[in-house]
Amino acid sequence: MMNYNEVFILQSISLMDTGVEPSREEISKIREQAFVLSIVTEKREGFNRKAAIPMNKLYEPWSEEVYEYILQRQDKGPLPHLQKLNMRQSRNSGKPLSILETVKTKEGKHIIEKYEPIFPYKRQEILPITKELFKGFSYPIAPYKRRIRTTVVEGKQVGVYEPIPGHQKKFGNHALRHLRSTELKTFFLIEGAALDNFMGWAKPRGGESSAMQDRYVLEPWKEAGYFPRLLRRRV
Repeated sequence: MMNYNEVFILQSISLMDTGVEPSREEISKIREQAFVLSIVTEKREGFNRKAAIPMNKLYEPWSEEVYEYILQRQDKGPLPHLQKLNMRQSRNSGKPLSILETVKTKEGKHIIEKYEPIFPYKRQEILPITKELFKGFSYPIAPYKRRIRTTVVEGKQVGVYEPIPGHQKKFGNHALRHLRSTELKTFFLIEGAALDNFMGWAKPRGGESSAMQDRYVLEPWKEAGYFPRLLRRRV
């Protein structure tokens, strides 16, 4: 209730979805259950990405199904064992080690081979299925510059880029990420640092918030400001 911006967001969302603007007292009584999806990435030295998802099917029809799937498989996967090994190795070395450093050890590789991951599907296996399911569909790619080579100018290496105009691309695995980020920005009106936090994008230099937040704030998704915006009705 102390965050006036979030109060305004919830009032606006309710007005759009139901035509009624709730009072501050009514907003103070809102309780929505969520589950926090936690993914340790290969990039950024095993950074643990977290995203809060509403459990209510009015907002996310698939959230309960995804939650139950992960719940059934997470203890059978390698991550809990890798985390225990990581803690032991960090304690023995006298300094904190990244989860990727643990994965590269002999014991870590043994765990990876022994336990099946939560999502035991490789991108190369999913791509043909995706192409078949979404045959004939495409999504827009914004103009960008592609690095083609590196040259030396005044003793410094400089990248040489070619402009790639905007175009349509056939639907594949990565298309889902494009569509989801577009939906978050256009339908849920999530943007800026909040969108970066949800999608797990690294913050650019000179960005809105310090990367140190990820290290010191234990649950950064709570401060991201996107969760109230996810409470828009889909049905």
